[in-house]
Amino acid sequence: MKPFEELLDGFLAYLNVERGLAENSLFAYKQDLLKYRDFLSNRTSLNKVKRKHIMEFLFAEKKKTRHRVLSQEGWWPSSSFTGFWSKKAN
Repeated sequence: MKPFEELLDGFLAYLNVERGLAENSLFAYKQDLLKYRDFLSNRTSLNKVKRKHIMEFLFAEKKKTRHRVLSQEGWWPSSSFTGFWSKKAN
């Protein structure tokens, strides 16, 4: 199997040439795929990725995004259980 960076460069070239994606979109794809590579680095190799690895990554990213959005809107975890959030007092 080709090294990750070679696969990434080929995919980004495809998106640029064949699909005509803007630079911002290419940058976002690259950042997301680098995060995915880092996530997989201590779990499995690229040629052994299973559905569970993809789902774990998507769940972890969703959880991070939810936390960031709630924090930006003035919410914070009200206990060690992350299911409960309270509005920060002004």
